[in-house]
Amino acid sequence: MHRYPALWATHKVHHSAKVLTPLTRYREHFIDGPIWASGAAVSHGFAAADPAAADAWHAAGLANGGSTCEEPPGVRESGLGNIYLAYLRDPAGNKICALHRMA
Repeated sequence: MHRYPALWATHKVHHSAKVLTPLTRYREHFIDGPIWASGAAVSHGFAAADPAAADAWHAAGLANGGSTCEEPPGVRESGLGNIYLAYLRDPAGNKICALHRMA
């Protein structure tokens, strides 16, 4: 979805939200269901011990052929408290995220 301009145009609103609400927290759009069902969009997430670990992971990923996607690493508000997210795509195009739940 992120690689196709026609789909990204409608989907990006969920990724640009500064505050995650019940409408944006799952980052889903009406077209996501069929895309997920086809297996074309899969994210993998890993817990990070702290924001510095997420940043180091992100930098290592970029240094080894990954590419940025979504917003730069940083704190996002969610219904369950603040979270620190760092997203990238690996060289095969898989979306990967390091996540740290802030205290």
